[in-house]
Amino acid sequence: MAEQEPVKRPRLAPWKVVAVLAVLVLLTPVWIAYGFLGALLTLPSSTIATSGLQLLAALGLWISVQVFITKPGEEATNTWATLELVGWIVALLLAQGKLDQLLVFHLNQKSDKRRVDVVGIAMLGIFAATAAVSSKANVTNFEDLSRHYDVWDYVNEIMVEALENWRKELKIDKFYLGGHSMGAMFATSYAVKYPGRVEHLALISPAGVGHPPAPKNLPLGLRIFRSVWNLRLTPMSVARYAGPLGPRFLHFIASVRVSVMPETSCIRHGLIPLDALGAYWYNNWALEKSGEIAMHSHLLPGAFAKRPLCEMLTPEAIHIPITFLYGGGPDWMSSSHGEEVAKTFEGKQSVEVVLVPGAGHQLFMDNAPAFNQMLLAALASFGAEAVLLAAGVATESRLWHWVPASYAKLEEAERKILTRAIPTPFEMKKVAQLGTVVVPCSDEKKRKDAKNLVLIHGFAGGNAVWAMNLEKLSRHFNVYAVEWIGVGRSDRPDFNFKDYDSADDFIVGSFEKWRQEIELDKFDLCAHSMGHLVLASPAGVPHPPPPPDPTTEEGKAVNKSWLRRMVYSAWEQGMTPMSLARFVGPYGPKLVQSVVHRRASFMSEGSAMRDGRVDLTEFGEYIYHNWALKPSGERAMTTHLAPGAHAIRPLVDVLLPENVKMPLTFIYGEFDWMDYHNGQGIVERFKEKGRAADLYRVPDGGHQMFLENPDEFSRVLIDSLTR
Repeated sequence: MAEQEPVKRPRLAPWKVVAVLAVLVLLTPVWIAYGFLGALLTLPSSTIATSGLQLLAALGLWISVQVFITKPGEEATNTWATLELVGWIVALLLAQGKLDQLLVFHLNQKSDKRRVDVVGIAMLGIFAATAAVSSKANVTNFEDLSRHYDVWDYVNEIMVEALENWRKELKIDKFYLGGHSMGAMFATSYAVKYPGRVEHLALISPAGVGHPPAPKNLPLGLRIFRSVWNLRLTPMSVARYAGPLGPRFLHFIASVRVSVMPETSCIRHGLIPLDALGAYWYNNWALEKSGEIAMHSHLLPGAFAKRPLCEMLTPEAIHIPITFLYGGGPDWMSSSHGEEVAKTFEGKQSVEVVLVPGAGHQLFMDNAPAFNQMLLAALASFGAEAVLLAAGVATESRLWHWVPASYAKLEEAERKILTRAIPTPFEMKKVAQLGTVVVPCSDEKKRKDAKNLVLIHGFAGGNAVWAMNLEKLSRHFNVYAVEWIGVGRSDRPDFNFKDYDSADDFIVGSFEKWRQEIELDKFDLCAHSMGHLVLASPAGVPHPPPPPDPTTEEGKAVNKSWLRRMVYSAWEQGMTPMSLARFVGPYGPKLVQSVVHRRASFMSEGSAMRDGRVDLTEFGEYIYHNWALKPSGERAMTTHLAPGAHAIRPLVDVLLPENVKMPLTFIYGEFDWMDYHNGQGIVERFKEKGRAADLYRVPDGGHQMFLENPDEFSRVLIDSLTR
């Protein structure tokens, strides 16, 4: 190897170090909470007291009794839930080496598989605890017992087979395989298992090549890092624990990382925008955790492998050319480990080690031109069909996900609600980026000539809010429920609009694209609240009240109100009710369930939300995932409404006989917090001009009258559109 000239790299500004430490200090309560759980996960065998073992034995006996008395039906489901919880406690307290990692993995399994695994873990706990109580000598056997579950093999098999399935689907026979960091570990495992597929193995700043140092010889910094590692934390954990501060924090981390990159960095040259890099890192790190668990199944603290690659990369195990590429700058993966492996292959096959000038661990970004040239030179003499570059760590199980919301769960919750309510065929899909539910007219003879009815939900809603109405409406219409852009199952682009016109054009334009793609020429439109032509309890009809006069005593009192100032400030900053669901992180689902159940308790006795027609738990789950996903369309609240649901441009000024050429209907609930007198004024104005306009009030209904009294709401809507 030719020696590389030293490359000067910029120093890290002290204020940036202080800023990072300050953020970590602010997150101290989170670290403490998860540190406690981490302490359980990493409890050494020798420190488990006899009293603790007796407790485990008692828990094991109780589990055995519960398994024996389990009965079919709901009771069985509840028992299984209890068993799983207790099984986790047993496994956590007995967690040695691999057993706890297996537990984390199984939290993501389907319920039927998970139950078998949890019972297996629990039974292992019973055996270990009972044996330990009877003989203190058996305490030392915990490590051996945990080896019944080899997590390294389990995780490695998942990763390698995923790559093989990918190859089969793309129908690639042979290829070059390159892996970076931890990706190099899985690339090596694949090359060893499927030697006939890989023509050349390129290991790019690979993790875990050499043997780890003895724990007693670790420097203080690495010992502290080991303690954090044992809490099962990962770099991605920071993005999740930071909650709503995550995007800004990751942008800051990206800026710090870039500031110490060499001048050759493609980011410092502007080829990759810093904002885009920070956003990419955040959205990649903060999403649902999965493959990230491999950090703990495969690595020891300090990126040393539990099964070093030097033991896998032997002339007996692998018979293809190998190239190690390391950064010639301060790459924290030592090239000396690759050189040691290369020596074992001397005189047998081609193994070389090359250094990319000035680059660190991310050598493909630190000096992309040199990296590309060196990689191509290494592969030039071979003729594979494709080149696959495997990335490093992906993302861990959902155990510690700060905001446990996902599109998949939102869709699942919506489908449950609709399936329960609609006995006829319906279709859930996305059309022109908008979440859509289509319920064809149930009368096949009328379907072709039936009117098309489009339903648009209100603020904080989604397509599932119409569940109790869709079946009845489909007896007369082809029904289409559609969600705003940035809400529900619709795409959620960044919503950076600050003024009414640009936000309105964006939302209305997305509906027009939807109409064109779904090929609707004419239709009746029913919209709720902010959804706004049938208007169901519309928001923003009247003019807003005049601001309080600061010269009067009443005005002075209002202006001094800290609560009013706080609400107005939050509103102006784009805070919405959904923001709270995100801010409280893992407590969000319970909070939203509480809100839904509390809201239902105020509804009338005959409400569908109280008589069992709407499953409140399912509905609460739907609302949570709808609210807690990426904020986007909800931000229209601040462009279109002032605090108090007063419109920036009141409908009273827009719904004029000369502007609206179609019949107009207002529908309010009997106990609606939207004042029906405002709609009544518009109706009277239309009738004075000889135009068709009506107003209905749904008995026993409030603002959500389609949920509170769905039968009467559906009847009123059908009557208004078919008369």
